[in-house]
Amino acid sequence: MDCIEAWSPEMVSHSLTPSIRDQILKTLIRTCNHDNVIDVISSFPAVELLDRPLKSYLTKQAVMADSWIHIPTFNVNEVRLELAIGCLAATATLSSSRSAYVWDFASFQGSDNSLYMV
Repeated sequence: MDCIEAWSPEMVSHSLTPSIRDQILKTLIRTCNHDNVIDVISSFPAVELLDRPLKSYLTKQAVMADSWIHIPTFNVNEVRLELAIGCLAATATLSSSRSAYVWDFASFQGSDNSLYMV
């Protein structure tokens, strides 16, 4: 995924950990149609490729008047996993990178939509 825009380390100081990335992947696998599991695993980005765009997205949220995330208390490694997944999905859909958007669409199309029921 490309970087949406610059991120501010003063606003977003926490980095996505590999264990949270793995939990997100496990959740997607658990909700996937059996036929799509290999595709989801093979296309799932490394933690570094998820972290930078996520930080850009959160930096953008921090300066928006109608932000729905309280950035000073937000730590992607401590929030509910579904919120972290939602932030990553929002990051991908706002990206100018076609591959990021396609990854987001493919990841969630491969699921049985139970993530949306949370």
